[in-house]
Amino acid sequence: MAVGVYLNETIPSYSYYIDQYYFLETTTLHMSVGNIPPEYEGLTNITVYPLTSRSLLAHRWKNATRFTVSSGDDYVRVQMVLENLGTDKTTSIEVRGAFYDNISRMYNLQTMTVSPLAAGEKRLVELSVDVPPEISTILKTQLYINDVMVNERESTSRFP
Repeated sequence: MAVGVYLNETIPSYSYYIDQYYFLETTTLHMSVGNIPPEYEGLTNITVYPLTSRSLLAHRWKNATRFTVSSGDDYVRVQMVLENLGTDKTTSIEVRGAFYDNISRMYNLQTMTVSPLAAGEKRLVELSVDVPPEISTILKTQLYINDVMVNERESTSRFP
């Protein structure tokens, strides 16, 4: 993986790699900006991915507690810390939680919508999911932005 570095000045004895960007090799130690490894010189089939301000949403479980109600049914309440690690506000956030069996069949999906998170903001959210009886499952929680999953956590313990 390499990156292109845009500089407002020229580097003596180096030429631009593409569109006024200098080549920077990131997988080899001690490579200086503008030094192009021989295997990359003259390549024309380059894909450029510009870096822009964007959100980067992640979550961790703060606490997951199993409860049994008087009817004998169980549920798990998961407290999660959501954090926007990006540089832009995150909108259209949905948290999903469900149990999954050995063949990835989903049980008791619960969802919640979360209000926007500013860049660097953290928020504690809580989701409760019923434990399916008599089926060996794991609990997964997932974060979605605009209906695209961006982060997932799963339990190390099996249920019931």
